[in-house]
Amino acid sequence: VLVIFGILAIILLRGCKAITDKEDANSFIFEDEYEVIIGQDDYLLKGFIGETPLNLKLKADPRDIKDIPSEDDIKAKLFPASLIFITLKPTLTSTAVVAATEISKITAHQSLFRTTTLGALTEKSNNEASPVITCSNATKEQKVIYLKLSDTTKISSSSNCITIEGKTEQDLVMAADKFILQLLGIL
Repeated sequence: VLVIFGILAIILLRGCKAITDKEDANSFIFEDEYEVIIGQDDYLLKGFIGETPLNLKLKADPRDIKDIPSEDDIKAKLFPASLIFITLKPTLTSTAVVAATEISKITAHQSLFRTTTLGALTEKSNNEASPVITCSNATKEQKVIYLKLSDTTKISSSSNCITIEGKTEQDLVMAADKFILQLLGIL
C-alpha cells in the first residue's frame, strides 16, 4: 500500500512540475518587477506604474529590445507637451502605423500622460487628409515623433523632435516598444 501511494505521489508531483514548466514557458519576469505573458503574436506586460495598474501589449519581446540604442532622458525630451504629432512617410505600410498607434495609446492615456496625440504624414498624399508635419514643425509645446526607415535602428532626438528609426518596419515596431517602455520608466 505504501509503495502504491509512493508511486502515485511521484506521478502527481511530476504532473504538477510539468504544469509549472509550461506556465514558465509562457511567461517570465522582466526587470525584476513586471510579469510578461507570451501570447501568440504579442507580449502582455503586467505590473504597476506608480499606483496605476499596467496591462501593456507589446509586439516585441521586451528582452530583445533593451539594447536598441536610445537617449537615456528621452522622456524628458517629449514631456511636457500640449500636443504630440506622430508622423511618418505615406509610403510606409500598416506595420509602421501599428508602431505609431501603440505610442499614441500611451502618450494620450488618461491615467498616464493625457497628451493629445495626432497622426500625421511627412508629405502630402493623394488619398490622405492627414496634416503634413515634419520635425521642422516641432516646438516646445507641440512635439513631433518621427518614425522612419533608415540604415540603423535607434531612438534619438533633436530640439523638440524625437526620431524613431528602423531598418525595417518591424524594427520600427520594436523601437517603438522600447520607446514606450522608456516613457513608462520601465527601461
